[in-house]
Amino acid sequence: MNKNNPTSKEHYVPQVYLRGFASSDERLYFYDLNTNRYSDQMVPIKTICFRKNLYEYRNNNNDIIYTNNIEKALGRLEVMFSKNRKAIRSRIKLVDPHTMNFLSDQEEVFWITYLMIQTFRLPIVIEEITNALEDMIPSNGEANFHRNTALYILLPFLKELDPNGKELRLYHELFSIISSLRCTIAYDDQHRLFTSDSPLYMYAPRHRVQDCNKIIFPIDSSLCLLFNKDEIYPDNGIILLNDYEYESICKSIAYAADKKLYSAKHFSAKELNWIRSAHNDKIKDNKSSNISTANIW
Repeated sequence: MNKNNPTSKEHYVPQVYLRGFASSDERLYFYDLNTNRYSDQMVPIKTICFRKNLYEYRNNNNDIIYTNNIEKALGRLEVMFSKNRKAIRSRIKLVDPHTMNFLSDQEEVFWITYLMIQTFRLPIVIEEITNALEDMIPSNGEANFHRNTALYILLPFLKELDPNGKELRLYHELFSIISSLRCTIAYDDQHRLFTSDSPLYMYAPRHRVQDCNKIIFPIDSSLCLLFNKDEIYPDNGIILLNDYEYESICKSIAYAADKKLYSAKHFSAKELNWIRSAHNDKIKDNKSSNISTANIW
């Protein structure tokens, strides 16, 4: 990135990720969950899922400091994402659908790390952790103290860190929880999978991350990572999605979404029913529980 021309439109859902769901010219339809309507036309992926200077530290004068530090780190991670997704795609045709030990240890570590960072880079998470810090810690007079602190906790890329240091405590805890779950690759040969502005579904029954027992993360229109506590799928294996499993994933993606779903095609009537049902369930759950992202962490 050129220091004289820093990136200001910072994507919280990466463009490299969205390409896995887009048309050949890198465009997507979006479906608005609040209005139950599609966009009139497909939109370029570069125009969605970003906020201006989302990941920038600021001083007391509100000037940006450490320009693009987080953005550069995320860019390197996204290069790794592309390579790892391509590696999975290349092996799908070479193996039986129920092959065991599909991911190497290194690949599994990468995917767990990636989905953690994808969660922590979302605006809603940054904002709610910032608000939680404001309630817990005095500001010490610095105008951007709480937001800067939230960025450093969630995306600690300012300096090389001690692997055993306290700065990585959140990552260590969540990594331990996720790595204890069974990881399965779900493959949809009909390429029906879609994504959203909040592309990862995490289920924790008591609204605590320590209780997480299910994670669903589609990585393109045909591949989805499933992490489960229950022994319903082969551990580190592949399953070919049937209609029942696809319905479950479809509802989970819609439930996790903030406002919009993204796909290169329009949904079927059946899919729309699942999507609306899941979104209505989320509205009811939010009203009854009043649980925020910060409470979960």
